[in-house]
Amino acid sequence: MSKVPISYPYVDRQPIKITTETQKLTGCTWLNTGRVWDLDITQYFHDQCKKVESPIIFDVGAQTGSFTLISKFLPKTAQMYGFEPLPTSFKCLQDNLKLNELGSPRAQVYNCGLSNVVGETVLKVPDHKGLCTMGENPLRFRDYESVNVQTDTIDHFCEENNVNGLDFMKIDTEGWEYFVLRGGVNTIKRYKPEILMEWNAQNMEQCGVNKDVFMRFITDELGYTVQKQFRDDIYIVTGHSDSIGSVCSQSS
Repeated sequence: MSKVPISYPYVDRQPIKITTETQKLTGCTWLNTGRVWDLDITQYFHDQCKKVESPIIFDVGAQTGSFTLISKFLPKTAQMYGFEPLPTSFKCLQDNLKLNELGSPRAQVYNCGLSNVVGETVLKVPDHKGLCTMGENPLRFRDYESVNVQTDTIDHFCEENNVNGLDFMKIDTEGWEYFVLRGGVNTIKRYKPEILMEWNAQNMEQCGVNKDVFMRFITDELGYTVQKQFRDDIYIVTGHSDSIGSVCSQSS
């Protein structure tokens, strides 16, 4: 871990510390201008999580912790589970949790990706670490390193680790979101968590996902509705929830 941490203004304008290695690896998230990328979305997610007294949260595609670290500013009874398959990003994630004095059970992290199967797959890793994808046909970069990574499913993970609840999920997996949700149908139907996820047609295409089929899966099989949109991110909640706001148009 770096001996010289960097401090960034974070949720509620509170400072958060990261290692210098984190900024070097994921400068796309921790900008050298002293800002955190998409902090308004992180703030919104944080505010939603605070509405639950002891929330259970999944951060899928945790990278180096821009969402996982909100656990520092949630009630001490909150439980955050972060999933990051890329070993270099995962190491930074672990170091950032230690730097901010976060550990189990408030923040638990796992070096794996979530998918629709338990096993192993190939993660395509370009220089821009925010674009890593499990898709077979990368469309947003040409040159990349292939890294073998472990995968789990939401349903299997919850059963194996006695996770008896799920209130919120953030999913940012560069087009793999459909498969993440497919692997958690039972858990999602049981606990009906509120979900913030990326919704990018090009990312879906590189993963062989049809966005119309995906939306029908969300609305018809899971019974969810789109409630709020942030650029390429959408917030989806169960139909009976009125805590987010009015339904808005779906992203293209």
